[in-house]
Amino acid sequence: MIIGSPNADEFEGGAAAELIDGLGGDDTLRGRGGADTISGGDGADRLRGDDGSDSLDGGAGDDDIAGDNGADTIFGGAGDDDINGNDADDVLSGGDGADTLEGDAGNDTMTGGAGGDKFELGLANFGADVIADFGAGDYIDFEDTGLAAAQWTIAQDGADAVLSNALNASTVRLLNTLATNIAIDGHEIFLAAGTGGAGADTLAGGAGGDFLKGRGGADQLSGGDGADTLKGDDGDDTLDGGAGADSLEGGLGNDSINGGDGADKIEGSEGNDTMTGGAGADKFDIDETAFGADIVTDFSPEDEIDVDSEVFDLGAFTFAQNGADAVVTYTPSGATITLQNVNAADLFLDGDDIRIFAAGGGAYAGSSGDDSVSGNDGADTISGNSGDDHLFGRGGDDSISGGGSDDYISGEDSDDSLSGDAGEDSLLGGNGDDSLSGGSSADTLSGGSGRDTIDGGTAFDTVDYSESASAVNVNLINGVSFSGGNFNGNGVWTGGTVDDSLINLENIVGSNMNDRLVAGSSSASIDGRSGNDRIASFSGNDTLIGGDGDDDLSSAKSTDQLYGEAGNDTLNGGTGFDTLDGGAGDDTADYSDRSAGVNVNLLNGVARTGGAL
Repeated sequence: MIIGSPNADEFEGGAAAELIDGLGGDDTLRGRGGADTISGGDGADRLRGDDGSDSLDGGAGDDDIAGDNGADTIFGGAGDDDINGNDADDVLSGGDGADTLEGDAGNDTMTGGAGGDKFELGLANFGADVIADFGAGDYIDFEDTGLAAAQWTIAQDGADAVLSNALNASTVRLLNTLATNIAIDGHEIFLAAGTGGAGADTLAGGAGGDFLKGRGGADQLSGGDGADTLKGDDGDDTLDGGAGADSLEGGLGNDSINGGDGADKIEGSEGNDTMTGGAGADKFDIDETAFGADIVTDFSPEDEIDVDSEVFDLGAFTFAQNGADAVVTYTPSGATITLQNVNAADLFLDGDDIRIFAAGGGAYAGSSGDDSVSGNDGADTISGNSGDDHLFGRGGDDSISGGGSDDYISGEDSDDSLSGDAGEDSLLGGNGDDSLSGGSSADTLSGGSGRDTIDGGTAFDTVDYSESASAVNVNLINGVSFSGGNFNGNGVWTGGTVDDSLINLENIVGSNMNDRLVAGSSSASIDGRSGNDRIASFSGNDTLIGGDGDDDLSSAKSTDQLYGEAGNDTLNGGTGFDTLDGGAGDDTADYSDRSAGVNVNLLNGVARTGGAL
């Protein structure tokens, strides 16, 4: 049994029958061999059964599910799911949403569920398939079979309509459907609610779920109530879904599309289209590079632009401001989507989706890939999940976690809580009193301005003050950074004001000013950078680096390495077998605190207590 987390998990079974539950997050789950039971849970999951007769459940979210070999049972759950049975006799159920179901080889039984569903026949010999709930708003796409519309025969068999073809014995049985209600146009089979001709047609649906297709000409299609499927085809069409969760596709031409109330799925396709989602959480689909200069009039935090990652290079999308509007550009083709009255800085790529942050802050989870997410002025909760993510809180008291891999996390303004989790992360608190936690790997943490709490976690972590505009006093023995105060020879500051609280940190990077840096008890690297720095080590096998400027480097005991670098530096190795390298400049090896005589030979590059030169 494999149980996941609320984040984006990646699990793979073995040869035996496995039980895999991804829980929340956008999971990638594979069964491999055996009769596996796989549940994606909430999120946009990718499930693969592989060999064996598997049971797959996508759960809530827009899932991508394939059974592969074996007689599989697949349930999509809520959301717009893509389901493929592949080989053998499969049972496929879409659940709520506008689903795509493809049985492929074998005698498959398919149930679309609520919403306008697409049943795809992907092979010429697709078997003896059954569709249990073929209704208004559903359609069958047979383009990949190689069949023409005239090669189909529709007959009544008891309560069912049976579709057969002239090339082979493959059939589709539509349960509880009248053959006289079936229409075929182009490569689509549907209930004959309305199909236009080559001219400008006006088609209107009724109170239920309708399938309307305009074909040629400038058509006007109105779905009315119910979950409708509207396809404009050729011409400059006007589509209005009305109430209900509708699926609308403009086709060729410059189309005007209005989803109306409900969670609609809208695709402009080719041409310069103007799209309005209306009330509800709408999805604007982009799955072909031929889209033109499109406009979305009411893009909101509920909505998303769904980008087909198999067609587009996700890294080639740019966001820019043009007056009051945000412009999304796909740079290889120059195609654009103008989002009216949207701030481009509020857009982010969430896996395969382009979304906008809510004005008051919200919760956002990245994908299993490399995400770039920016919050807004509200209090946001952001999770990068898997992948090397770039996460930015912007304004508000944000909570940001990187998840797996090597992440860059910046809280920016306000009092933020940042967690790197697994991976070698870079955390920057920015303005405000921030809390930074590195996690389980070697992380680099910078609090920025404000009184911050910085916890490196496990492994060898670095506190970084390289962006500080003023000198810093950092003492890892006491676990604090100070402003002002005095430094004594035992590594203790007295007086001054505590700036940051430092926990589980080993390495220090100073500023370009005159810093005072003290290593902790573990072996560490202390880098003063520019400025006339004073760097001290009292335990541990440390590496002290002065950088530019006239630095004072001292080591009390253990085996340390002291590098003065540029400037006139003073190096004191203390007890222990140390390496002193002055670097450029007039440098001094300081033995003034020794209680016994020291023999120093700069020709040989050694110093020893006792013996003779």
